[in-house]
Amino acid sequence: MSNDTGNSPAKLDSCIESILRKKVRQRMDTEKTHSGLLSRIQFMEQHAAKGTLPTGLKISRVQAKGHNVDVLQYLFDDIIRQAELKLLEAVIENLRSEVKPLEEAIAEREADIDGTIAMWKSGLLKSREITHSQVNALVEAAMTLVQTLSSDSATLRASKALQAEINRKENKQEVMDAGEDFIPSEDSIREIIRHEIQQSMKPPPEANRQRKVTLKGDKRKGRQRSRQNRSKQQQHGRSKSPQVNRRPRSSSKNARGRGSGHVR
Repeated sequence: MSNDTGNSPAKLDSCIESILRKKVRQRMDTEKTHSGLLSRIQFMEQHAAKGTLPTGLKISRVQAKGHNVDVLQYLFDDIIRQAELKLLEAVIENLRSEVKPLEEAIAEREADIDGTIAMWKSGLLKSREITHSQVNALVEAAMTLVQTLSSDSATLRASKALQAEINRKENKQEVMDAGEDFIPSEDSIREIIRHEIQQSMKPPPEANRQRKVTLKGDKRKGRQRSRQNRSKQQQHGRSKSPQVNRRPRSSSKNARGRGSGHVR
């Protein structure tokens, strides 16, 4: 807390500033709820004046059966219509009943802020380390802070409402643009023809289906099977090699063509 008595504005300490910020925020939240309630009431009253209903208040239609279906259906529709209007009136009355408590809550928030500043001022006046002029300057700074916080909050709400309205209009415009008819131009027609030519030059799907696709896992399994087959062949060759050595010499001579008679 500053004790300067010059023209420079008094500076509040962080403690009182934090307290005032919290109380102003509570009041602004209550005011926001009150404003939203008034908007809902206005929305419902507009429907009531036009004889229309919000979507959430519509009652499902009852289908008439039996004799005189047209007459019964008319009576059913009229009963449901009257019930919907009564329901709308009840909703409006219920919303109106919540306005006064919120207005009282806003007034209590205002009195709480004023009472907090008054209590803080009383504590300052009891101190001998600060003059009356300094106390008045600090109280004025506190009131200015409250007004600034309120103004900033109102400005922020207005800015958010404006941004929401802009986004709503932009989204609506995008939906309208998406529903517009396509009007072909010379460039778009050329692009379509170029695309069709490229598609016609591609190979037919059957040629791609005949290609054999081998995955990495299949390649590994194939290598393992080939190794196992080679190992089996080598083992089989070793098992036959002794039989070749035990063949009689005569058969080898006959194979060379030295004679085909009996061995003497």
